[in-house]
Amino acid sequence: MPSAEYWQKRSEQLAQRQFDKADQYVGELNKEYQRAIQEIRRNIEVFYQRYADNNEISLAEARKKLGGKELTEFKMTLEEFIAKAKNNQDGRWTRDLNNTYYRTRVSRLEALQTQIRQQVEMLTESRQKGAQALLGGIYEDTYYRTIYEIQKGIGLGVSFASIDQQGLKTVLKTEFAGANYSKRIWDDRDRLVRELQTKLTQSFIRGDSIDRTISDMTERMNVSRTNAARLVQTESSFFANQATMAGYKASKVVQKYEVLATLDKRTSEICRSMDGKVFNLNEAEVNVNYPPFHVRCRTTVVPYFDDEIDAGERIARDDEDNVYYVPGDMTYKAWYDKHTGGTGKGETSPAGNRLDLKPIERLQLAEVDKKLIEYEDRIRNEPIEHAYAITEKGEVYHSIGTEGNVQIDAIGITNLRNSRVTHNHPSPYGDPGGSFSRDDIIKFFACSLLELRAVDSKYRYTLKREKEIMLTPGEVGSLLIQANYDFRSKTTIWDLEDGYDDKHLTMEEFVLLVDGLFYKREPLT
Repeated sequence: MPSAEYWQKRSEQLAQRQFDKADQYVGELNKEYQRAIQEIRRNIEVFYQRYADNNEISLAEARKKLGGKELTEFKMTLEEFIAKAKNNQDGRWTRDLNNTYYRTRVSRLEALQTQIRQQVEMLTESRQKGAQALLGGIYEDTYYRTIYEIQKGIGLGVSFASIDQQGLKTVLKTEFAGANYSKRIWDDRDRLVRELQTKLTQSFIRGDSIDRTISDMTERMNVSRTNAARLVQTESSFFANQATMAGYKASKVVQKYEVLATLDKRTSEICRSMDGKVFNLNEAEVNVNYPPFHVRCRTTVVPYFDDEIDAGERIARDDEDNVYYVPGDMTYKAWYDKHTGGTGKGETSPAGNRLDLKPIERLQLAEVDKKLIEYEDRIRNEPIEHAYAITEKGEVYHSIGTEGNVQIDAIGITNLRNSRVTHNHPSPYGDPGGSFSRDDIIKFFACSLLELRAVDSKYRYTLKREKEIMLTPGEVGSLLIQANYDFRSKTTIWDLEDGYDDKHLTMEEFVLLVDGLFYKREPLT
């Protein structure tokens, strides 16, 4: 039987593995918050540039209705918001966007509040998906590794239940301290939206300067960021310890556990007092005698074996299931593949995005056109976005995104210069995903792409440049607004009744405003 130090070391390593995942995700979450804050700042700056008098805006001025061209611009923004929110887990925001879209009178303040809320909603959706992937991964990894370490340590094992996706979803609904992680994220979203809208209105009532307004909004966003990090770290501890308990029970050998606190200057008094205490597994109660004991708790547990009986003897004597030998030099991957059907499961990113930073293949220039079509046939019906980038050197990079986004510029702007990129626009409800978004066009110019393509269930969309063209994101946005306005001025009521692709018609007008651009849409066979 291994020593107590053996079990302590293994438990510490496994717990730290999960805490590191949580810390990594918090780092990614901080970046997402910073991007949202920057976008909110940009929206407020544009608002003040348009409507401020001596760097101040009164509430009466903010409540004035949008004019004709302003309303057209806002409708275009709403269309982009609706497309991004199409698959969000909470359908309430999609309904609100649709209701706003069909209103004929919208105030300046309402438009700005909608833009700010969009950032909060997209951030919340990302938090929901990221937390689900992180916590599910932590639970599954801890469960299997706990059983593995016990079986490896005592040299014997028994059959145990594998984790299926439905079972994992049920586990993730488990409440801790009165609520589960998902409800806490939604509640934080609602509170953040209310407080941001209140602060914005108060700024206009006071006649605050742009700097004061941005400062107030940023401060509230940073409070939400701190709350989000605390939630991730606390829930990660909860699910890691819940999976450890489930692993102990599945091993059919662990009947007691010992509390193991991380002893340093940050260790709480409750964790110091619980450190080293032994409890029966069937009496474990979270926040009483089983961790976590408080927010951001780093305490874990260790299997405890009485000296009077050998664990291997107990498992052979007490269990009626199949007993098997587990070699001491058996790797976790070999053990995992044996007991889970050889799925070869590896690490996944908490945010659900993956980029192959090394080229997946190298092509001759004559092969590029054929390969682009091959990639498009492969991804056109995928439920999430994929992108393939072929560089000037013929190197192929593959990026995997989410239902509404893929980071085609993640390999570096320098590498993408004069590249040809294709990606898919998913069609989750059967309707074609449509032509290029504003983000697509901005990346086309920012990365100096030679060609950008997109495919959905019905069409291929192609944008090419025939010479060097330099456009800033602001210039692209202004041109798209003008293009959208131009096509709408040509659209008849009969066109609307027949249905139309807003983004495609905007692109047809857009290329007329920029010399050296080529755009086409062609049906797929």
